[in-house]
Amino acid sequence: MRSSRSMRRYYSATMFGYLARQYVAAVFGTTVALAAVLLAAETIETLRRISGKAVSNPDLVKLIFFKMPDMLLQIAPFAVMLGTLFCLFRLNRNHELAAIRASGVSAWQFLLPPMVMCLLIGTFNMLVMNPFAASTLKRYERLNADIFPGSARGLVVEGGAIWLKQDEPTADVIIYADKVREQGQQLDNVTVFKFTKDGGFINLLAADNMSLDEQNPNDDAEKNGDWVLKNVKVLSTHEPVQRVDSVRLPTTMTVEKLQSSFTSPNTLSIWQMPEFIQTLKETGFPTAMHELHWHRTLSMPAMALAMFLLAAPFPLRLSRRGGIGRLMLVGLCSGFGFYLFSNIIGAYGLSGRLAIPLAAWTPTLIAALTGVALLLHFGEE
Repeated sequence: MRSSRSMRRYYSATMFGYLARQYVAAVFGTTVALAAVLLAAETIETLRRISGKAVSNPDLVKLIFFKMPDMLLQIAPFAVMLGTLFCLFRLNRNHELAAIRASGVSAWQFLLPPMVMCLLIGTFNMLVMNPFAASTLKRYERLNADIFPGSARGLVVEGGAIWLKQDEPTADVIIYADKVREQGQQLDNVTVFKFTKDGGFINLLAADNMSLDEQNPNDDAEKNGDWVLKNVKVLSTHEPVQRVDSVRLPTTMTVEKLQSSFTSPNTLSIWQMPEFIQTLKETGFPTAMHELHWHRTLSMPAMALAMFLLAAPFPLRLSRRGGIGRLMLVGLCSGFGFYLFSNIIGAYGLSGRLAIPLAAWTPTLIAALTGVALLLHFGEE
């Protein structure tokens, strides 16, 4: 009983709050430093991309800052990992951890405040940063499409139908299809609207189906292939409806471009993702990329905790062994190893060789178990 009261006295709410504040400050400082590096890199890359284009300074600033929230969300695990290394190293260097442990507080007890903060940071990223980053990335993509025209933009609607806008040098082409088959290789019940650049109507093509032929017999370097329409009705201004067996519509489209023209996973919040995945399934497009992104978003709190557990053992070992440079390097390499392993497992999931939930959650689980094993091992030395 006396021991229990003594432990509560040493491990007070004040100590919990102090360790939590130290950890949050370290993660925040690391995030700011990483954001500064990303901002500089993105500014240079954006200036390179818009060279030769008449882009105003306000649009340039928008291009950069609309993309930054999504980039910060992508590096959040590294911010947690680096923040953990720096926070625990600073506490070790100032002999604070030694004093805490000498008072009878175990390693797991003084790691509890940072672990709680990790879960809160991951939950904040999932519930707040994810919707915000998705919103700003949508605005970035719209502005980017205005500055760099020529790409296809698609819209999936309820019931499996799609709208697709395709820019051409002299015209705008809008395609509507009731159904998509073969992951975008063929469209059924198609209507194609062609307009001049100033909005004037050129003609309308209605076909039973339309398939994508990526082998262009004309070998035009500016074209990747043709849309081939079958059983076509052609409606033009001041002319009767014509019926033709087939029409070839030149396009820069490929199956990959068609799939990526629709809403990318990063532009959807965690609340929008399930409904959109269901819509994609009804349409006939593959959903693996969106499902993987959704599960990774759900795993953000667990991933933040896993990165903490993976990084924590290395600075803690400094209290008994030296070699700060070597141990910090090992900790950083562990984080980048996790990133590489996560991408490899994700690729297996996207290829269909591994279940999507397994591909999304396995790296987090392995990182957490590895960190716990290292903490137990270093604690026994």
